Amino acid sequence: MWLREFVDWRPFDYFTCRTMAPLVGRFVGPRPEIETVEFVPHGERGTRIVSRVRLTDRGRFSLLTFRAQRRLYAAFWRRANAALLSIVEEDAAALGPDESAVHGTVPNNP
Repeated sequence: MWLREFVDWRPFDYFTCRTMAPLVGRFVGPRPEIETVEFVPHGERGTRIVSRVRLTDRGRFSLLTFRAQRRLYAAFWRRANAALLSIVEEDAAALGPDESAVHGTVPNNP
């Protein structure tokens, strides 16, 4: 189980949270960290998601454990990003070709 404390956010731009997994042992599992996720415009209709992580404990053991788990961490994010893309594609297909719905704009009322 992960605990997240959101410490800063700007809707549709970024959020920063402090994360930890209190029920996992000291030698295994994710390390406590500060994570920032940023949503950066990419082209006319896209968004790039940029994630930055900084370990809270910068000691030798913590950094070594994080390095050992880096591949697992990357695999998790690849799966999570694929799931997010699938959800976005389903939503876009359900909205149809209506440009105002895709861009989230409200049509002008005369």
